[in-house]
Amino acid sequence: MVALTVALASCLEVAARALAPVPYAPRARDLVLSLLCYGAAAVPACIVAWGGFRWSRLQAAALAGPLGLLVVNLAFSYGTQSKELLCLFALLGVGLGTPAIHRASPRLLGTATAMCLAIVAVAWLLPSHRPASSKPSVLLVMLDTTRADRLSVYGYPRATSPNLAALAQRGVVYRRAISTAPWTVPSHAAIFAGRFPSQVGFDGVTLDGSLGAAGSIAMDLANSGRVTAGVTANPIVSATDGLVVGFGAMWDEWRLTRSMPETVLYRLTDWSQEQTHGDRITALALDWVDRLVSAGQPWLLFLNYMDPHAPYSPPERERQLFSSEEGITSIDDPRAYNAGALPLTAAVRTAISDLYDGELATMDRAVGHLLQQLSRRGYDVDTNLFLIIAGDHGESLGEQGVLGHQLGLPDTVLHVPLLIAGPGVQPAVVDPPVQTVQIRATVRALLGLTDSTTDVAPALPPWGTAPAMLISQHPFPRWYHDELRTWNPHFDSSPWLGDWVAVERDGLKVVFNDRGSGSQYDLRADPHERDPKPVSEGAELVQTYRALPIASMSRRPAVLSEQARSAMRQLGYIQ
Repeated sequence: MVALTVALASCLEVAARALAPVPYAPRARDLVLSLLCYGAAAVPACIVAWGGFRWSRLQAAALAGPLGLLVVNLAFSYGTQSKELLCLFALLGVGLGTPAIHRASPRLLGTATAMCLAIVAVAWLLPSHRPASSKPSVLLVMLDTTRADRLSVYGYPRATSPNLAALAQRGVVYRRAISTAPWTVPSHAAIFAGRFPSQVGFDGVTLDGSLGAAGSIAMDLANSGRVTAGVTANPIVSATDGLVVGFGAMWDEWRLTRSMPETVLYRLTDWSQEQTHGDRITALALDWVDRLVSAGQPWLLFLNYMDPHAPYSPPERERQLFSSEEGITSIDDPRAYNAGALPLTAAVRTAISDLYDGELATMDRAVGHLLQQLSRRGYDVDTNLFLIIAGDHGESLGEQGVLGHQLGLPDTVLHVPLLIAGPGVQPAVVDPPVQTVQIRATVRALLGLTDSTTDVAPALPPWGTAPAMLISQHPFPRWYHDELRTWNPHFDSSPWLGDWVAVERDGLKVVFNDRGSGSQYDLRADPHERDPKPVSEGAELVQTYRALPIASMSRRPAVLSEQARSAMRQLGYIQ
């Protein structure tokens, strides 16, 4: 009975997820882990049996443990956040399962398990591809933590992006695209809203809700009759209320693919930083297109791939392709190096660089597979699919003595890839510098939607104009500096204090804060920003920026919600 109950719970979960209106793309590893979790939930039933108890109702209650876990897993994967509700679902599953198991026979449980397997087989074997819409759909792919200069499509000598290079031959490549912010929340908000972080109330941690009032790409396309959805490998995207505005659904990959016990285990151990590889996002995206989009329905699908994000752990295939002579296959937590708790040696920098390249190649392979499979399903950039691929921000790999993207505003963090392809889009390379904040207006222009907003950044060329000045904003991330002090109580925050801004025009870049500190760089002679000049030499650019309406930063007390805190812990930002 124990084995049959465990098998039934496992099969019921697969059947429920395969039929539910939620993307599902299990791997063999996921199915095995699920089976083990249900087996662990049946341990009390084994204890009851081994103890010689003959009270059948007690045995039934113990056997209902896997069914209680089943209900919790389903509720968790469908988006339930509350611990109280999850406990209530567990009790509900046990309460309903106890009388059912008490009355069931081994034959009945076996029959139910076989029926679940049959349902799953039918759901997966029947043709699922539905006719594509002739009205253009939009695929917005965010390459999280991806710097342009490490992609072969931008001239990097290693083959980190052959699929993006092939796509570039069919669309517009922006040689210099600058992010409006150096990390996920403000950069995504700017892209979705077409407005700078200060305009959507970003305070260094979260948004004030004004993004919804300003509209977003998702709202624009929902109003145009398209179904809107997103699948994100970065959990903070779905955990930030302002970023999900306009989307019919925004799913966190972790919740779609991991069980509740696995999540708890990851958060209690050092595994908490395990990142999602791009093949998971691709598989979930294709399942969404196959099962959840009505025949002939145009859509907007947002996908966040975040392979290059720390802790830099590519699959073995890419690890071997890009490994160096040092042979270091993993590194310590980047926070330890930024806090000064560990020395950032040349060997560590080389290892990080190699692992980062491997992650880029892994992501490129997943994106290439996605585009290939979408084409087979009738979605192609030559006919009915507008494709926008952008980086939300880049990554420092030790060039300025730091790792990641929370310290400073160097070009390694701000210069990101940007490619656009679609019906009627002529292949071209755009040389004038542009910004990712222009993507929203560009999507509207591509689809011929009427522009009803007045303070949204203009469309990208050739549909609009390049900005006269490039702007990136970074309100002081106090939470990150507090975290670094847990690694090293003597960490000195003083060089990084204040709200920082990077302004660039005609090859001159000024990085400054609200305390009068900063530097100027001549990117034409010093593209790697190794020769800082006094900020006073960039006084004209600083004054030009400060005269703009967008220069006013939010002064709200920055508070992390529990959901956002959990997502940032999973990302390895905080403990």
